[in-house]
Amino acid sequence: MIYNELYNFCKVRDTDRRSFSNRAKFLIDLLTRLGIEHKVVRTKSERYRKYFYNIYAFGNSDKFLSAHYDIIDIRADNANDDSASIINMIAYKQKNPSINLLILDGEEPPYGGSGSQFASRYLKANNIPVKWIFNLELTGVGKSFFIDNADTKLGACIEKQFPGCIRISTPFNDAMIFRANGFDSCVLTTVDVDEQGKPDMGVLWHSHSPQDSVDKMKIEDMRNFVDNVLDKIVKNC
Repeated sequence: MIYNELYNFCKVRDTDRRSFSNRAKFLIDLLTRLGIEHKVVRTKSERYRKYFYNIYAFGNSDKFLSAHYDIIDIRADNANDDSASIINMIAYKQKNPSINLLILDGEEPPYGGSGSQFASRYLKANNIPVKWIFNLELTGVGKSFFIDNADTKLGACIEKQFPGCIRISTPFNDAMIFRANGFDSCVLTTVDVDEQGKPDMGVLWHSHSPQDSVDKMKIEDMRNFVDNVLDKIVKNC
């Protein structure tokens, strides 16, 4: 089952990013084994004096999912931030081959969304039609979700499909870079909520630390998100 690949993915470490990313290698191998056509685009950043490796799995629609695979703490599993979202995207690609995937490098500090910046340039340079880019951040646990409060068509459509969904100001994420480049984009994070309907924001505080471990992820929640939330948004927005 594709979701079980999360346990393998979270154990892959990038101990030396001067060379090709070990996590990128894992994902390339996974996509190949699943028969999902993809391409790797390497871009050199003069600012950081290193290469970034974005992986694109194109479909035949104008709708895009994005998530980042790079990690900041090589001691940690970085399970919810953002390995679970990568696995969820690939799971959805199996379900709906028409969707486009942007598997991004360089979101984490100090690189500040380098991957989404390079992806924006690539989409524009190749005149690829884009209706929206739906960015997934921390989607490994939780039966509810929140989205950012940016004024976007995608966000408004999600609210229409899920009345009462939570909208809040979110920490830095790739959707901000996509919006700055003129794309309609918003971010979603899955959470549990209390009896008053308030989100448990504890999942955010575990990011970038050993507390973000794969044993805390819930495959049932991931599958529910892909089948009952992500699928509805893609089909209706």
